[in-house]
Amino acid sequence: MFARIITSKVRKELNKMNFAFNGEILPLKVENDIWTLNVFKLDKTFVIRYYDFSNSKYYIDKYLIMEKYGISMPKIVSYSDKLIVFEDYNDFNKYQRIDKDTISNNSVRKIAMWYKTLHSHNELYETSCKEYFSLANINKIIKKYNLQYSENFKYIYENFYNINLKLSKLNECFVLNDFNLNNFVISKENGQIICCKFDSFMRGFSYFDIRKIKEIFNKENFEIFMSEYGNIKEDEYVIGDAISKIIDLYLSINDDTISIETKKILDEVISGKFEEKIKCIVEWY
Repeated sequence: MFARIITSKVRKELNKMNFAFNGEILPLKVENDIWTLNVFKLDKTFVIRYYDFSNSKYYIDKYLIMEKYGISMPKIVSYSDKLIVFEDYNDFNKYQRIDKDTISNNSVRKIAMWYKTLHSHNELYETSCKEYFSLANINKIIKKYNLQYSENFKYIYENFYNINLKLSKLNECFVLNDFNLNNFVISKENGQIICCKFDSFMRGFSYFDIRKIKEIFNKENFEIFMSEYGNIKEDEYVIGDAISKIIDLYLSINDDTISIETKKILDEVISGKFEEKIKCIVEWY
């Protein structure tokens, strides 16, 4: 029933855009009120991402920014403030899906080069990630997750100035802030790696992405990735790893439920291992 309502909304939006089509509009999946659909126009199939909420333009703009800077992604055919139309990246005649269990070394290297290109951009875009790490936001995290008695957060609070000073010296760049091999395809025409999803794209530290990649790839593939991507300084590893967890918690405070990922981060930030990382940052002065 709800899928039919969304289909009707998409059809009306396409009509407003003068995007003539025939046949069905087929909903494929929905995540957090973001719908992915197939639409047929004459003899071609397109993929649509439709944002069923008020600040939809914010998400559309992420894709337009990627297009502007030449980041490898599906060709944008048309867009409005509510939806964006792509070439059909689900077309198996043109694109190959990637399976983490059978991924080739060459594909791992191509993904590394894709991220290296993404991280080479540090133009100003929305709020600086560093601004999320503030005493006010730390207080919100403590209140939301009842961390008043956490020694780690007490230590962070007491040493905020030194930690923030070290953080301010790190460079920010464009980050995908997400890693799922299902969101990458390989062009059968030229072998190019293409990323199909930028909903989590933001400004941040390169390690935001590296950390997520490390969690998905096995040891061998991650080593291949890093050999192509290049080195990351030790302080960026430690600071990025620790501070990214705190920023992730801040970004989750408005969620109605605690996700599995947030629960995992909470368990980590109260552990002894996290305490070592925070103390290591402070001791660098």
